[in-house]
Amino acid sequence: MVNEEEFALDATSREALEEAIQINESEMARLKAALDKRRARDEHLKRLAAMWTDSQRHALDHTATIPDDFAKRQRQRRTSTAWLVRREAYLVLKRVQRPLNRTELLKELRKAGVEVKGTDPLALITKIMWNASEFISTGNGYWLAEDDTSRPDKFY
Repeated sequence: MVNEEEFALDATSREALEEAIQINESEMARLKAALDKRRARDEHLKRLAAMWTDSQRHALDHTATIPDDFAKRQRQRRTSTAWLVRREAYLVLKRVQRPLNRTELLKELRKAGVEVKGTDPLALITKIMWNASEFISTGNGYWLAEDDTSRPDKFY
C-alpha cells in the first residue's frame, strides 16, 4: 500500500508541479495548433499538386506538332544544326506562346537537348533565326511568322 505521508508535498513543491502542468498544457496546445497548421498546409499542397498535375496533363494533350511543310529548303539536311534549331525553336515558341529573345531561346534549346556548337552560340542562334523565313523578330524576341491569327497581339 502507498503511504500518503510519502507523497505529501509542501506548498512550494505543489506550486512547482502545478506550474509544470500548466507549462505542459500550454506546450500541448501550441503543438496541437502547429499540427493543425501543418495539416492545413499539407491539404493545400495536395490541392496544388493535383492542379499542377491536371495542368501538365492538359498541356501534354495539346502538344505542338511540326507541320509537314515546315522549314522546307532546296537541300534538306535534317541533321544540320540550323534545321534542328529551327525545328526546336518552333516547338518551344508554340509551347510558351510568347516571343523569346536569343538567350531564352538558347536556354530552352539546351533543355530540349539541342547542342549549339561554336565559339558564340548566341550569334549562331541569331543568324539562324534571322535567316529563317519561319520566324520574325518582334523587338522582344523571335516569334512564329505564321498567319496573323496565331500571333499573340500583346507582344506587338
